[in-house]
Amino acid sequence: PGRWDISSAGHMEAGKGSLETACLELAEELGVVLDPKIEALTATRQGGEHRNHVKDRLHFAFITPAEAAPLGGCNAYEHVYFLIRNSAKNNECNDCEEFSLGKEEVSEVSWVPLVHVLSALRSGDKEYAPRTKQYVELMEKELGKIFDSNK
Repeated sequence: PGRWDISSAGHMEAGKGSLETACLELAEELGVVLDPKIEALTATRQGGEHRNHVKDRLHFAFITPAEAAPLGGCNAYEHVYFLIRNSAKNNECNDCEEFSLGKEEVSEVSWVPLVHVLSALRSGDKEYAPRTKQYVELMEKELGKIFDSNK
């Protein structure tokens, strides 16, 4: 609470997979509604022209041990997905009107340059929810692949 975080997150309920949970948490916390059945299909077809016709899609990035007990969390495995948005609004750094916040869990949203976020996470900036070194390294590697494939 009271810190910037880089994610919409939650724990999987019995009988639900990580993709379904990711879709549920995005809807609950940010108002981004995705159908996990459709996401499973679009996630397998990321190349070529198809990616330009999908407004929102989830990209499975990695699984890592959370090892968060020393950081005030619980020890678990994190299944990390990135939301890919094809939206003209993404280029307007301060325009977050496209999100509908679940006020119980999210008080504010802001677009922040990736280089700033990575620097804050690496340095343990107290304004950000802590992440392990392994998490930050995997995140940076996977985002590099995504940005390289969209050039």
